[in-house]
Amino acid sequence: MSLHDLVRSGQLHRQPPTSEELGRLLAAAERSIADAALDGLSDEGRFDLAYKAVIQGALVALRASGYRLASNLPGHHRTLLQTLAATIGADDVELRLLDTIRRRRNASDYSGRPVFEIPRLTFQ
Repeated sequence: MSLHDLVRSGQLHRQPPTSEELGRLLAAAERSIADAALDGLSDEGRFDLAYKAVIQGALVALRASGYRLASNLPGHHRTLLQTLAATIGADDVELRLLDTIRRRRNASDYSGRPVFEIPRLTFQ
């Protein structure tokens, strides 16, 4: 689905970014990456922080392209990750990998099972 189609469906809105906003989002992603490398964190904590950095990076790419995600809608992380094809040229293999990571995180969040104990998810 193109960015234009996502605007028509209400999942995205056109909105020019500000340099301040982009700077804040980049700094947040950098903090998440740095925090994921801290000693003493569980593998689960590292995974969550790395996932957060991916989401923050995808937001930077989307906002830099002049769009804002309608984050109040269900599935907004999935939609955000899908926009990476249009914003940075992510290919199908990369998008499937990111979606598998997103689904693994969701399965952990909603089941309480550690992320690495969830049975292997396959690419769809």
